[in-house]
Amino acid sequence: MADTKITLTYPVMDGSTEVKEIKLRRPKVRDLMVMDEVDGSLEKSVRMIAQLSDLPVSVIEDLDAADFSKAAEVVEAFLA
Repeated sequence: MADTKITLTYPVMDGSTEVKEIKLRRPKVRDLMVMDEVDGSLEKSVRMIAQLSDLPVSVIEDLDAADFSKAAEVVEAFLA
């Protein structure tokens, strides 16, 4: 699976920039190491999505639950 773009149903703001889509790249081992540094499966998902999208954690935390779920499914597919 190549990089994947997710169109957000509910865009969020990154500072003064509206984020309408998230592009997730395939993870590297260094990304897995970052994810391993945090506790809790939800926090791990947030950190991994932020890492793979090059967006701040705060932007990922502001995602609507449905959009977050779509992004988490993509990450899960990358790791399967």
